[in-house]
Formats: sequence, C-alpha cells, structure tokens
Amino acid sequence: MFPILLIEDNPADVERVSRFLRRQSDLSLRVAKTGSEALERLEKESFSCVLLDYHLPDTNGLELLQTLRKRFPELKVVFLTGHEDDRLFLGALGLGVIACLSKEKLTERLLTKTIRAGVVSSSPPSMPQRSTAPPGLPPYEVYQTLIETMNEGVVVVDPDQIVVFVNPRMGEIVGCPAADLLGKKVTSLLTSGALPLFLQEWDKTVQGGACRYECEIETVTSGSTPVLVSQTPSYRRGGEIYGGLLVITDISRQKEIEKHLEQLSITDGLTGLFNRRHFQVLLETEFQKARRHQHPLSCLMIDLDYFKRCNDTRGHLSGDRVLWEVGQLIRKEIRAHDILARYGGEEFILLFPNIPLQGAFEVAERIRASIAGHSFFGDGEGPRMTVSIGVAGTDDAYLGSSPEELIHAADSALYKAKRRGRNRVSVWER
Repeated sequence: MFPILLIEDNPADVERVSRFLRRQSDLSLRVAKTGSEALERLEKESFSCVLLDYHLPDTNGLELLQTLRKRFPELKVVFLTGHEDDRLFLGALGLGVIACLSKEKLTERLLTKTIRAGVVSSSPPSMPQRSTAPPGLPPYEVYQTLIETMNEGVVVVDPDQIVVFVNPRMGEIVGCPAADLLGKKVTSLLTSGALPLFLQEWDKTVQGGACRYECEIETVTSGSTPVLVSQTPSYRRGGEIYGGLLVITDISRQKEIEKHLEQLSITDGLTGLFNRRHFQVLLETEFQKARRHQHPLSCLMIDLDYFKRCNDTRGHLSGDRVLWEVGQLIRKEIRAHDILARYGGEEFILLFPNIPLQGAFEVAERIRASIAGHSFFGDGEGPRMTVSIGVAGTDDAYLGSSPEELIHAADSALYKAKRRGRNRVSVWER
C-alpha cells in the first residue's frame, strides 16, 4: 500500500483527485487543507508521495516546498496548479519535485502514471506537455538556456508578488542559491527604502506598463547592494497579465566608480581635503544656514610661513609631504563636521559652523602650536614649520551680508599676522 498526501484546500479539487485514486487498490489518499496541517501529518506519518497545490490558505506551494526540501529531503512531491505557467513549473522543478501537473489537463491516467513513476522509479522530473514555439522562433529550451546564462538576474512573480522563477544569476546577486528565493515575497528582497518605489511601480506593471528604476536589495553577504530594475508585465499564453518580470542588474561596481569620481571632483589630490571649488559650495550652504538660524559662523585662513624655503632646500616631494602632514595636524584639532579645505598652494581654510569668534580663536591657537611643535622630517635636523592664521566670524554684524566678505576678512587678518612676524593668530578688525 502506498499512502499519498494531497495538500489542497479546494473541495472540488479534493473530490476530483479522490475520485481518480479511489479505484487504485494500492494507493490510499489522505488530505491536508493547509501547509501547517500537512507538516504536522508528515511528522507523524510516512507517505510515499505528496500532491501539492500552489495556492494554500497559509502559504504557497513554492514556500512550502522550501520547507519540505529541508525537513523531508527524500519525500517525493508532485506539483499541482491551476495556472499553466512554464516559469512557475520551472521554479517548482528547481526545488526537486518529480513532476508538475496542470489541473486543467489532469486525468486519472496521467495522475496515477505520474505517482507510480515517482514512487516506484527514480525517473527525472517532468514538465507537463506544452505546445511548441511559434513557427520561425527558437524552441522554448533556447529561451530557458538564455535566461539561465544571463549576466542579469531574472525574477518572475505571480499576482501576489510571490517569486515563482529565478535564474542562477539572481542567486549570485543576493548571495544564496537561487532556489532559496522561490516562494518568497519579492518585497522581502528589497530594503525598506526601496519598498515604496517598488509598490508604486508595481501598480503600473499590473496595468500593462513597463518601467526602469534604481533601488537597493538585501543581500546575504554585504547587507544591501544597488541594482537597476527593468520591470514589465508577465503574460500567460492567452495574453492575460499574470504578475511581473523583473530583470535585475547589479550596479554596485558602477556606483563605486561614480562615488570615486565624485570624490575626486571635490577633493584635493595631494592632501585629501576638500578643494577650493567644493569649499565654496559648502560655504554658501553654511552661511545661509547660519543667517537663517542666527547661529555664529567662523572662518580661519591658514598659511605656511616661508614654505618656499622648504621646497628650495629639501625638494618638492618633501614640500608635498609637509602639506599633507599639515592637513592631518589640523584635522586632529577640529570636529568631524567642521569644513577644512586646501585653498591653494600652501594655504588652508577652515569653516566652523556654530562656533563664535572667541572659540575659533582658541582652536586656531591650538592648530598653530601643534604645527610649530611638530617635527615634519623626523631627523630632528630639518627646519621647523610654522603657520600664520587669520580669524573672522559673523559675530561681527558687518560680516553677515555675504560669504565673500567673511573670506575677505579672514584673509585680511591672515596678512596682519604675517606683518606682525608670522607664527601667530590675528583676528580681523575693522
């Protein structure tokens, strides 16, 4: 006697399968109406074969197949569905079923033959009989091979947004076997930030529209990765829309390159600090913010003293090294959100959001002392480097009218420090 478990909640389909099998003396049928009920029965009883429906009240057939594959790896499963969709069948076959049968074409002979072949022999999985490709087009196997070897991920989802087919590349992008994605909600692959965008575009897809958008998906290895999604409706053979087709391109490398190029465009190549052009952009933003919220904004203009001597006596490579080290020394004395840039040549500029003039002066003194006390050449013989610093701030109502006036005031204070002997900090005065 071969006990068979039918997992099906539709009474008409249960009666139909029961009628087909009741005349088979060696096949006995048991029924479970939900996935959880089926798992309970499988824990307590042994079954030669399981007939599994796709739509169930508490899960879907592919999701349940995932569980069966892990908990009962030797169990023989025949996949039943009312939707004759090759991509759904391919998804089920990828999870190890012995056959996929369409309910519309199910007969007593086909069902019993399939069960006996699976129970008695180890025949390879079989697809339902399907029509050939239209004249002049390649056979369906060619399309299947193409999809499975693409460099883009391919995901087919049903109207409930359940993943019914994925190609191997999609598994590589996510970082897991492709079969592990079957039966899951496609929304479970998306980051929380990407979910609203997907739902917005999904509404268009089920109405027949196509779209392209960038978002991030969750991955097993790196947390998330940026992707480009090309989303179109998925059609049945009769032309009816049945879910969606997503072609997913991993653009993480492209984004890394874009980020690198963006970084190059805003930083100074020698010191790694912001360049003058980007500083001007940030200055405009911070100046308007300070004026709007009536917060202080202070600026330091910093210039190396007698830097030409260093280049002339020790060479330009040593001079470059000094500039880099000066940038690092300044960074140690400021907050993470303070804005530091190389303004040109041996000149640096600092912007202190929400720091009044007196506070900026104190930081400037620390920077001056740090540089004056630092041995740049490590041999104890090289000349000590010093800086002159000019300080200005919007504490003075006169400097509140434009960013250019603030910079001009800090520059004027710098030259006052130079005139008074260098290696000192001067504050702008009208």
